[in-house]
Amino acid sequence: MASVTLQDLTKVFPNGSTAVDRFSIEVADGEFLVLVGPSGCGKTTALRMVAGLEEITSGTVKIGDDVVNSVPPRGRDIAMVFQSYALYPHMTVRQNIGYALKVRRLPKADIAKRVEAAAELLDLTPYLERKPAQLSGGQRQRVAMGRAIVREPKLFLMDEPLSNLDAKLRVQMRAEIAELQDRLGVTTIYVTHDQVEAMTMGDRVAVMRLGKLQQVATPRELYDNPANVFVAGFMGTPPMNLMHAGVRTEAGLITLRVGSQEISLPAEHPLAAKVASRNGAEVILGFRPERITMSDVDGSVSLGADIRLVEVLGGNALVHFRLDARPVAVERLSSGLPGADDEVGSLAAREGCEILASLPVDVEVRVGVRATLHIPASNLYFFDADSGDAIHA
Repeated sequence: MASVTLQDLTKVFPNGSTAVDRFSIEVADGEFLVLVGPSGCGKTTALRMVAGLEEITSGTVKIGDDVVNSVPPRGRDIAMVFQSYALYPHMTVRQNIGYALKVRRLPKADIAKRVEAAAELLDLTPYLERKPAQLSGGQRQRVAMGRAIVREPKLFLMDEPLSNLDAKLRVQMRAEIAELQDRLGVTTIYVTHDQVEAMTMGDRVAVMRLGKLQQVATPRELYDNPANVFVAGFMGTPPMNLMHAGVRTEAGLITLRVGSQEISLPAEHPLAAKVASRNGAEVILGFRPERITMSDVDGSVSLGADIRLVEVLGGNALVHFRLDARPVAVERLSSGLPGADDEVGSLAAREGCEILASLPVDVEVRVGVRATLHIPASNLYFFDADSGDAIHA
């Protein structure tokens, strides 16, 4: 086992595009770190640089105490698990799991012992003599895991290993992988675009966007204290509701103008002073769908919105509302793209802002009806309208 340190890791492709930009992070010995972000954010490229499969433009990769920038993949003592499984179709499960050990010319008795131990750990013992074509997707993924385990590496690298599985099997496999890693105690870096995978599996989660690290924290910290609008809007299922709000401070009262409506921010809110200092300017207001209720409670703020769609999801319903507020284009915020503000403004004028609420299924809601949403003031988030960074007390 070993720690991993990435310092100012950068990858610039020959066409000039920057895939990873000064990425720095420390992964503790035995930690399960998840890299998450949308497609094209650089997470797989970063993983491949750690593995030695992608040339590093600048920066350093340390595994344990050793800088491994110039060390070939086979010398880094790592094991990778890929999205595609990459099993040899003509070999049995036993042969696939033990192949890397055979290449290393380990004694046959040692290979057999390690393969059988890995098979027992992964419930593959009954399938050792089968070929990959005779296995289910989940079983094939276990074989790929077994091939990594028998090598007894310092480091596991996993690149979207569950993306080819159906939804039910993904839930089962992510629990099994997390439990397995905990039992083995091997340092693991896991890449995914799935926020649920990231939140349920990682000891810590590193969120990436456009090649840059946005925030690294425990899943709970990411949910409770997102560093910026991107993290707030990306992490969470469904994501945080975000909209522009104008600030007016008068006679000690803080009023937020959301579209054509106004709400009062209680003076005891932890961010009241910070928001009040932006009198006459705009902030980005956010609140989680699961914090919305349809009944008034002490300390809540209220917004009127039209019910557009109701999706029943077992015991809960995901309700889509339309609010006449200016939406936040997260991908365009501070992007410098020409016409970004005009585009967002015209969108607001045309359609308003969509609000999602996660409500108990027995709450009465009807499409086409005007409703009043209640959000506890303590569950309101505020972000800088220009940078998108969270406003802190």
